[in-house]
Amino acid sequence: MEEIKKLAELLEEVQGQQVKSQIVTNEPRIDSELIRKYFLSRLNYQSLQNSFGKRGFELNDENSRVIELVCKYLNNEPEFELNTDKNGVNLSLNRGLWIYGRCGSGKTEIVKAYRDLKKKLFEESVGFKTCIDMNIAYQRVDVDTMKAEKIKGISKFLWNLKPSEKIFDDLGAEETTLKDYGNPFSVMPYIFGERHKGSKKGCITHVTTNLTPKQVGELYGDRIDSRSYEMFNMIVLGKNTESIDYRKI
Repeated sequence: MEEIKKLAELLEEVQGQQVKSQIVTNEPRIDSELIRKYFLSRLNYQSLQNSFGKRGFELNDENSRVIELVCKYLNNEPEFELNTDKNGVNLSLNRGLWIYGRCGSGKTEIVKAYRDLKKKLFEESVGFKTCIDMNIAYQRVDVDTMKAEKIKGISKFLWNLKPSEKIFDDLGAEETTLKDYGNPFSVMPYIFGERHKGSKKGCITHVTTNLTPKQVGELYGDRIDSRSYEMFNMIVLGKNTESIDYRKI
């Protein structure tokens, strides 16, 4: 109850400020320190819920940079673009977030906090599905035809422009190759291909994964590897394979 009260108080403080239009691209939407304060409070609330009250969120050397970058991105701060990814490529407010790190490092909690705060603070929705969800939608059987819905099953979420911003969680956890009338078909490369087409029209896509970009390329092929660098800001959480697994604490 105490955490809920704190979140409510912070939200009231944020809503007391003038929320700037999403069209503005050269200045933060609200006070920078306030949005970080709220983001950390949201993460702490989620951690307490996920651990049945046993563990709050811990800000440390492994997650502090990612959280700082996500807050800058959420708040439309131009300083976000002064940072680079692991390969030295400049980050961009016009690309989505690709957050990778080991299992249990907190990737999903961070993107869920991003989604929830964008809704609460700016009244802007962000779609959220796991990559397993997308595989299930592809294989779902239409009750009228008794046939798998396939592309039709994933298109509603994929192309629904309300919201046009989408999160695909846990890339690589799904079965990477399905059967389409006997032919191999991989759902996520298809989705990335379609989202890539829409990226110039403002479709923003975010991804979390346990895989490095190199491993994604090896698993799904060069097409997804090439497009990913045009669509995403590649941000590593922790030391990837050596980072903390908070589920084991």
